[in-house]
Order: sequence, then structure tokens, then C-alpha cells
Amino acid sequence: MSTQPPRTIHDLPNELLIAIIRTLPDQVTLSRAASTCKKWSGIAQPLLFTTPEFATAKTFDAFLNSVEASEKVGNMVQEVTLVSTPHHWEFMDDTKLERLCIACPNITLLDLEGCVQIHDKGVWFLAANLKRLTHLTLNRCSRITDEGMFPIYEFGANLRCLELSCLPQVFDSSLMAIAKVCTKLEHVNLSGTRVSEGTILLLMQKAPQLTHLDVSSCYNLVSLEKIMEEKPEKLVIVEYGLEEGEADWEDDDEYYESDEFQSDIDGYDDFLEFHEEGEFSDEEGFDDEELEEGS
Repeated sequence: MSTQPPRTIHDLPNELLIAIIRTLPDQVTLSRAASTCKKWSGIAQPLLFTTPEFATAKTFDAFLNSVEASEKVGNMVQEVTLVSTPHHWEFMDDTKLERLCIACPNITLLDLEGCVQIHDKGVWFLAANLKRLTHLTLNRCSRITDEGMFPIYEFGANLRCLELSCLPQVFDSSLMAIAKVCTKLEHVNLSGTRVSEGTILLLMQKAPQLTHLDVSSCYNLVSLEKIMEEKPEKLVIVEYGLEEGEADWEDDDEYYESDEFQSDIDGYDDFLEFHEEGEFSDEEGFDDEELEEGS
């Protein structure tokens, strides 16, 4: 008995429908497909939320409401990037970052470049909730300090890409902790931080899979001679340098020495109190011996 060929698109097998819907050109069209019927919704919705796009701040707010309303939808989200969203530096703050991290625990890629309303406690929120994160970009999130960087080591060997460009208040203390534990790093951008030679050498030693390292504009790097001698052949190092006083972001030093900055980080201790188990306490989390064990 011969099989009747499909007469409408609804008669197509799921695998063929998925292939067709994957070719839709943008998220607006994908959203319309998801609202067509229950069958199409089941196919289009995961594609819509896996890598969402945000045209405006209002779009992002609507997205947050959707993932908070449905755990199933929130669990679909894997990649979030705001760099192309207009005025993301104005609307993305610690509160919205906390909401995002709680509602979407399966995020593997998070790009927050230029989100200057994010402070140290925002980094703690993402470290506490995004256990599957492999790619993190915090470039030009200039209010994040060295203290705020410490929780990143919680990602351990999961972390593959770390972008920390133009963070003038990030020093060796946190970066050394990260280097000791995040041993699977492949791409690291530390340009415009205050990293020094010792931390770079440790990072190269602990992360044998590292293939790209940007240390441009790091004027605490007195000499790259030893680094270049010891670097693996496969490692590409970007090394353009600036003398002290030449970097335009150094003007931010006035902010970090001001009462405004102190007020911004007053919530730091309060945030730690939410973690009664002490998983991020200074006594437990930042001990060098424990860091060595995790490497």
C-alpha cells in the first residue's frame, strides 16, 4: 500500500519542520511561527529562547518577565549578549542581572560588555547561579573591582573564554585566583587591567589550552621578555602597551577614591549574608590551598 504524500505543511514530519523553521531569518519571524499553533510552538520556542535577541530595553524587560513566569522557558536560554542592544549600558544593572541569572540557570555564554551599571555584587550573582557558564565578557564594566572578580574562580574548569578588557580596578589578587582554578581557559583578554608578569606566567602554566591572550595597555607589565620566552608556540599574545598616564580610562581613579564608590559597594557584605553556607566567604572561598586543590 503506497503512502500518501503530505498535502499541507502540517503533514510534514517534525524533523523536516524543524529544518524549515531553523531557516527563519530573525526572531520576529520566529516569534510569529511560535504563535501559529501548538505544534509549531513546541518547535520554534526553544529556537527563540536559546539565543534571544533584544532590539530595545523594553524587549529585554519582556524577555525577563517571560523567563520568570515559566521555569521551562528559562531553562531553554543558553546565550545572552547585550552588546548590540541600544542603551544596554543604561538599563542593565545588578537587579536585572540577578533576575536573569536566577531565571536562566543554564546560560553558557554571557556578554555584558559596556554594562557600566553592574557592580561587584552583580558578578557575585552570576557566579552563584550560572554553574554552566563557559564564556563570560565583562569588558568596560568599569565599576567592577578586584574584589568583585574573585567569584569567577567558582566556574573552575568550565570556563573557556574570559573577557575583562578596560577594568582598571582589577589587579593580580583576583586574577591569580582565577588562573589557579580556571585551567581550561582558551581565550583571555586582560587589556587595560593592572595585571603583572607573575600572574601572566601563572596563567600560561595553569592553562595549557590557552591560545589567545590580550595584555595590551597593561602598564603594570614592566617587561614582556620573560613572558614571550616561556609562552607556548600556539599561544598568541597581543602586547601593545601604554605608559602610565596614557590610558584614557585612568581618569576613573577619581571615582574609585570617592564617597560615591564606597556607597556603591556598601551592599557587598549584605549580599554575602544571603549565602548562609558560606560558599563565597573569604575564609573558605579565597584560601590559596583550596585554590590549588581545584587546579
